[in-house]
Amino acid sequence: MNVLTADDFLDAPDLDIVPVPLPGKYGEDAGLCVRNLTGDDRSEIERQFAGRDAKQDPRNFRAAVLLRCICDAEGKQLFGEQHRDRLMGKAAGPLETLFEVACRINGFTKKDVEELEKNSPAGRKSDCSSGCASPGSAAAPTRPSSDAD
Repeated sequence: MNVLTADDFLDAPDLDIVPVPLPGKYGEDAGLCVRNLTGDDRSEIERQFAGRDAKQDPRNFRAAVLLRCICDAEGKQLFGEQHRDRLMGKAAGPLETLFEVACRINGFTKKDVEELEKNSPAGRKSDCSSGCASPGSAAAPTRPSSDAD
């Protein structure tokens, strides 16, 4: 094993972008991208939902993950909190597809999702049928171009 230096680790582009096909009403080759959460993003989601009563936090876990993970082809977050209601008003099928890919690439296990969702107001549980935190994906991850560095 080649042990990395601090700079090697910190400078490595490690935020994957996964294209997620959403055929159907969106068009033949249509889809969105989902990215890894940063450590700060994941910590914020866990802080918002872990061990909290639903009445203390009006936002739900599923929306928090989708808002932070759906991105453009370069990895820039596509939706902000101002889009929450409109995003969560979209069809459940495509949202579930995006959510499950986001869970898988971010290492949220089925147990994590169930624990965090039970503390969200919606209380909806994912069965992670596409395999949260397991190998395989909707598409191969890509990395943003290094021009952004």
